[in-house]
Amino acid sequence: MQQETIDIIRSVFEGFAETSDNSYMFICDLNRRFSRWSKNAEAYFGLPCENMQDAEAKWEERIHPDDRRIYYDGIEKLKKGTSDFHEAEYRVLNKSNRYVVCSCKGKIIRNELGERIIFLGTIYNHSIGDTLDSVTGLLSMRRFLEILEQFRCKGEKYIVLLIGLQNFLQINNLYGLNFGNSILEKIAQLLLQYKDRGVVFRTEGTKFAIASTKLTLEEMKQIYSEIQNVLKYDLEVAEVHISLETGAGIVIADDREINVQAIYTCARYALDHSKKQEHGNPVVLQNDYLHDNRRGIKKVNVVRSCITQGFRGFYLCYQPLVSVKSGKMTGMEALLRWKGDPYGNVSPNEFIPWLEKDPIFYDLGNWILRQAMIEGKRVQKDFPKFQMHVNLAYTQLEREEFRTDLLNIIEETGFPPENLCLELTERCRLLKMEQLRDVMIFFKTHGMQIALDDFGIGFSSLNLLREFPVDCIKIDRSFVTDITEDISYQYLVQAVTECAHNLHVNVCVEGIEDERLFDFISTNFDITTLQGYYFFVPVPIEEYVKLSIYHK
Repeated sequence: MQQETIDIIRSVFEGFAETSDNSYMFICDLNRRFSRWSKNAEAYFGLPCENMQDAEAKWEERIHPDDRRIYYDGIEKLKKGTSDFHEAEYRVLNKSNRYVVCSCKGKIIRNELGERIIFLGTIYNHSIGDTLDSVTGLLSMRRFLEILEQFRCKGEKYIVLLIGLQNFLQINNLYGLNFGNSILEKIAQLLLQYKDRGVVFRTEGTKFAIASTKLTLEEMKQIYSEIQNVLKYDLEVAEVHISLETGAGIVIADDREINVQAIYTCARYALDHSKKQEHGNPVVLQNDYLHDNRRGIKKVNVVRSCITQGFRGFYLCYQPLVSVKSGKMTGMEALLRWKGDPYGNVSPNEFIPWLEKDPIFYDLGNWILRQAMIEGKRVQKDFPKFQMHVNLAYTQLEREEFRTDLLNIIEETGFPPENLCLELTERCRLLKMEQLRDVMIFFKTHGMQIALDDFGIGFSSLNLLREFPVDCIKIDRSFVTDITEDISYQYLVQAVTECAHNLHVNVCVEGIEDERLFDFISTNFDITTLQGYYFFVPVPIEEYVKLSIYHK
């Protein structure tokens, strides 16, 4: 009976050992001190083999020295028979010589006589996320990037379709989260109809992807058209007819030098463009597809890789804000630039719209803050009330750790927080109102000022001005380009400036490009500051310091 029990347990082990990438099973014969480990544990940790004699010592060698006491204590309890259960968390060295956090759970199996015969357990690797999405059952974002990496390493040309939903938030608010999850499950079932032609994923939120080495561009467009029609006209959940608007980005990857995360960044950019400007029609990106090659995937890949290389090639230029009353500079806005081979100087308009949707932009945004404060001190010491304006990205505001990082940067640089004006762009207003209010109050509590950038182009701008502690609004250049001829723009700017001043909020107008526009704006509207090429083009800090001397 004892051998039969062992054989059954080993059969069960055989069946379960290879079912997960981030958990590793092991089974130990306590009488012979012989153990069997799953193949993925052998591969990940560089163990001698699947079958090991005295595995306890071999495993101990890979545990971080500072964590071995935790391991010892648990094993001692098993040896002494004071417990049949083992549970511990410690760091383990993998075959890449990197420590990863693992947790181990095990149980002693006894025979009918009560004798301890088997120790059975699972080690969970916390550095590796789940491979399946918990709601839809589709492959996860992690597997998406892994599979694209496999395509890239093999030198295979592949195509990615990224689909995003446009009006899902309203449906969630109307019907509830559970109903929303049911919709996502339905979409997953729809996409799985194409699994024989590509690999299907749920990447994040309400975004789904199909990646394929088989499909042509036209075939992928046809698949999207079929999915788009079903979601718009034929989707039914719990006897409720739902109409979903979608957008799609398609990226053709034919260069193995391009990082897979850059491919996904480009797909997100194309998806966003599809939603906002192409009425949901698919937007295709390929190295030689765009008529404006400056915005090619290769350039995004090169610029993105520089973020991971110590922000190589990035630098800041500064454009003054000029007081309408005095004509003197009252502050400056930090503007990001990049220069490097083989593209030379690259305008931020050519990479920020792409990269701001990439999680890596968080690091770049914090680098901009730190660099602006370091360089801004060169001006601030001579002009104590001088304001440094820095744009914040959505990827910064949505991260919980940003508040701590911001305060740490201020402390590291010694920059006075009262001289820092944080500009919230239109994309920042995608945050929930409660979250946006909390972060604004945090800024104000710590002495910083807040400006709303691109004012007038967002649907929620006036509401933000009423609800939140704003110090300044920056009227977008699109409102003033034709203002001398278009009376409707004149009425709008007049209304906005009067409303702002009644609420004790300063007004800055961007895009002042010539003397005629300067005279018209400064004469007809109650504006606090102006900004534009008419005064100064953006320049590096060395040149800015020279300019500021003449504005004391």
